[in-house]
Amino acid sequence: MMGLALPPTAERFEWLEDTLRLAAQMWAGDDTGFHGAYHHLGRPLNSPNAVTRPHPPILVGGTGERRTLRLVARYADACNVFDIPDGGATIRRKLAVLAEHCATVGCPYDDIEKTASTRWAADESPEAFTRRCADLAALGIEHVVVLTTGPWTDTAVATLGAARPAVEPLAPAAKMAIDNRGRQRR
Repeated sequence: MMGLALPPTAERFEWLEDTLRLAAQMWAGDDTGFHGAYHHLGRPLNSPNAVTRPHPPILVGGTGERRTLRLVARYADACNVFDIPDGGATIRRKLAVLAEHCATVGCPYDDIEKTASTRWAADESPEAFTRRCADLAALGIEHVVVLTTGPWTDTAVATLGAARPAVEPLAPAAKMAIDNRGRQRR
C-alpha cells in the first residue's frame, strides 16, 4: 500500500543473512570485498567503529525453525520468541531447536540471550504478571518485552511498575523492555 517492495519470504531471508554476514565482517575490521546474494561491496568499511566490543549486540526475532533460529545460532547474541498461551510448549520447542542449531554451528547455546515478547492484558494484576514472568523464566527466558495493542495508560504503567521489583530477580541479569509500537523502550 505504501509502494515499498516486499519480496518473497525466501528472498527476505537471503537479504537478512547477507546483512548479518556483512555486518560481522565489517565489525571484525575485515575490509576485503564482500559478495553475498544481494550485497556486493568492494571494500566495506565500518566507520565510525562500534562503541561496544566486539560488536553491537545482535537480536534476531522470530520463531522459524529452519531459517530464523539457524540465523540466531550463527550470527546473533539474542533471540526473541513469542509468548503463546500454550503452557510454554512452543517456547520449549523453539529453544530446543535453537540449542540444536547452536550445537550444529558450534555456538554455545548459553551465550545467546533468550527473550520473549508478551502481550500486556489491560486488566492484569501485578501478581498475575509476575507469575507469567516467573513461568517464562522457568522456560529459560531472560528478558521480557511487553507489548500493548494500544497506548499505555497511567494505570497499566503503574501496575507494571508495581510488578517490576518481583520480576527483576526471576532471571540472571533480568531486564524489562516496554514497547509501545516503537515509541517507548526502557
